[in-house]
Amino acid sequence: MPNADTEMRTYHLSEDDEVEGSRQIDSPAQGCRYLIFNFRREGPHHRADFRQAIRILYDRELLVSELGGDRLAPASGLLPRFSDSSALSSGTLDEARALLRASGYGGEAVRLVFTDKKEEWIEANWLRRRADRIGLRLEPCPYDPALGYPQVDEAELAIASEVLEDDWELDLLNFFLNGINYLGRMLLGEQREELLALFDGFMTEDDSGRAEIFARAQRLLGDNNWLLYGAHTSHRAYFNRSLYGLRMGSLGFPNLSRLWVRGEDGDAAGKH
Repeated sequence: MPNADTEMRTYHLSEDDEVEGSRQIDSPAQGCRYLIFNFRREGPHHRADFRQAIRILYDRELLVSELGGDRLAPASGLLPRFSDSSALSSGTLDEARALLRASGYGGEAVRLVFTDKKEEWIEANWLRRRADRIGLRLEPCPYDPALGYPQVDEAELAIASEVLEDDWELDLLNFFLNGINYLGRMLLGEQREELLALFDGFMTEDDSGRAEIFARAQRLLGDNNWLLYGAHTSHRAYFNRSLYGLRMGSLGFPNLSRLWVRGEDGDAAGKH
């Protein structure tokens, strides 16, 4: 607002790190963090026993209980409404070790890519420590999303997140049908054909029919361990205590049209 005041004032809108004296705002996200295998690369992850061993390592309940942070609840689907707690199953590290041996794993390094963010570093290192305990060489590889997909394409495994907007149905449809996201780039042609076949006639279905197609698509990914659901997450942001009217949108950004600033005398800054 030019010429509103002779003194310039700034207000912190960081979503990255806690700032001393700031207010923390948490809001549930419509989505989850997950692991996905890159089937376009050769490696032990093409064998079902190996993927099941990783499924045990990436224990959804332990993710939430041991790591906390932005992890709200274990996930068995992309959206909380699709997550069924009865579908969650755990296993022991001894079982994971036996599956790893049965898969014929030969000790080669398995690269795990993830964006260079705090929570993904925490998750990658936690998974690496668990992998060490069963004799799996997991190599965390952070990358810069600004550099594009080449780094991701060179890895066998990736940590990814999907956060849906308020029109979750359109976003979820885009997630499954988009050929250039993680899912589209990492599945083989025959896997993708099997997934896309589920959406034949999708637009002619009513609400319950479309929801059932989404549920079947998520079960296909989960039952085959092509994608390993992790935890539903929250948006966390820190704001200057002078900011009021904070309302977080579906993607974790504040609604700026509702935002106002309390001045030092307690009145709204806009009244000065």
